[in-house]
Amino acid sequence: MSNFSVMQRLGLKVEWGQKYFTETYNSKRSRIWLTEAELLDFLKYLESQPDQVAGL
Repeated sequence: MSNFSVMQRLGLKVEWGQKYFTETYNSKRSRIWLTEAELLDFLKYLESQPDQVAGL
């Protein structure tokens, strides 16, 4: 499953992703700038979250 489809399942907005990347991956604001390892880490994080995460 792609990062984007997982984000949709969780009800997350692009702005949430940008904030998460900035805080977690050394100020990278977009998935395009993540390394393969960082993308896999992000996908693993998303897949571990319950559907429609409130407050994110």
